[in-house]
Amino acid sequence: MFISAVYIRFFRSFNFDYLRKASDKFVPHPWDVLDNDDLKYPFVKVPLEEGVTTVVGANESGKSQLLAAIQRALTGRDIERGDFCRYSQFFAVDKAMAFPDFGLQFGNLQESDRDAVAKACKGSTSDFDTFLLFRIGAQAPVVYLP
Repeated sequence: MFISAVYIRFFRSFNFDYLRKASDKFVPHPWDVLDNDDLKYPFVKVPLEEGVTTVVGANESGKSQLLAAIQRALTGRDIERGDFCRYSQFFAVDKAMAFPDFGLQFGNLQESDRDAVAKACKGSTSDFDTFLLFRIGAQAPVVYLP
């Protein structure tokens, strides 16, 4: 199993996918919808390749932020209001900030991986090759199966 994509929203300089939201063909995924007011803000999706173990870019281009997002999505630790994106229209210094959102897509699952995910999700089937795990705010993780 490997992480095939990272999803980030409202975390440091990762706000949300403006291009996807502005598209006439934009159809939100379930995880793109905020709980309040049915607002739709698509995650920034960063695809990863299996076997690639480096992140290369110029200084201040987001390499460390990407790695921090992966760590927060995997562990659920260190998700703090202070990391909320300052470029977001929801950012304000005069009120309590929301938490940033993180997600991971896992691919290339082995049978034991599928069985473990199905058991954890109390599912009756383990017939899937990928799944997504999201941490919306600082809440418990949500798993999406195809």
